[in-house]
Amino acid sequence: MDSIATEGAISSVIIHIIHVAQDLKLGLVADGVETEEQLGFLVRHHVACGQDWLFAKPMPWGELVAEMKGRQPQRNVELELH
Repeated sequence: MDSIATEGAISSVIIHIIHVAQDLKLGLVADGVETEEQLGFLVRHHVACGQDWLFAKPMPWGELVAEMKGRQPQRNVELELH
């Protein structure tokens, strides 16, 4: 994810991978999302799911379940960025 939105060769490969997956109607989960810039890139390219430090620290399964049960539903990230 470090190379996205950098106009580098790897960034263009990521865009092609996203388009191929979308054309094949495959679900995508972006791993390594650590910055708001990376999240914005994913939103602009219609990638709906992402994971890593921007959202939460690594945690044991039981802690994750407990945290998710305690959360209130949040608005879609795409709505917050526009």
